[in-house]
Amino acid sequence: MSAATATPHVASALLEDAARHRGFEVRRWDRALVFVRLGAATLPFHELNGPDASEAGRLLGTHRDGQRTILRSRGIAVPDAATFATIDPKRALRYANRLGWPVTVRPARRGGEEGVSRDVADESAFAEAWDRAVEASGGRTGGPVLVEEQVAGTSFHVVVVDGAVVAAAQLVDSPAGDTADVSAGDTVDVTDVIGAPLGELAAAAVTAIPGLAYGGVEITAPTGTDGPGHGKSEPRAVVTHVDSLLRRQVQALTQERAEAVAGAIVDHYRYSPRWTIVRETPYRSMTDA
Repeated sequence: MSAATATPHVASALLEDAARHRGFEVRRWDRALVFVRLGAATLPFHELNGPDASEAGRLLGTHRDGQRTILRSRGIAVPDAATFATIDPKRALRYANRLGWPVTVRPARRGGEEGVSRDVADESAFAEAWDRAVEASGGRTGGPVLVEEQVAGTSFHVVVVDGAVVAAAQLVDSPAGDTADVSAGDTVDVTDVIGAPLGELAAAAVTAIPGLAYGGVEITAPTGTDGPGHGKSEPRAVVTHVDSLLRRQVQALTQERAEAVAGAIVDHYRYSPRWTIVRETPYRSMTDA
């Protein structure tokens, strides 16, 4: 089976179906990559990522320390955290003690879940978590390790396109902040009932990332509330991650909501003023010149 005919990734198949449904010419290159004809241009989409899923946004998805710095500078609540060199576990342990147990320990500049330890509850567990994060970061000469507050509450996946919430799912039976390897069976669709404060928080988080027109936002909010809260003296909703890939967010959604996300992304390129000239310029092949 060739790459072009292999079964496509779910997110890529959703994007392809949404584009074809809207009358666009689509060519599949491999399981994850499709090309969509938009006027004079051919836009590449890797899964759900098109030209407006910026390189900075993709990079910051794996550089959590940099992402947290940007979000915090925009006034967006994030878990308290600090990065430490792999050769400095003693300072990291002192910081964890100041934060209060439990904490989360993870590679600061690596995507995925390798080396991530949650519910680290004491110094003994911290030592083991540190070793896992260091190994995943590339050893003692590798990247830094992030030690972060583990915020209690309910976890949400929220997808924002052009400043609007398109889909939202609440994780059930999942530790706060544990958003890895979720599926629609682990979630409840809350798109129609999610509170405005959480939607506004998610939209602000996507807007804060340079060049990002759409993305998935992971939020932990105080259980039973729908507002961000104010200050550290009371429960607050925090943004734990902004992801331009949207892969985990799509996994957390029902089929109907996932299709709506893909459609909203295609419609972004269909209607966004940025792409007006491209859309209105007739396509001419090389043989027409």
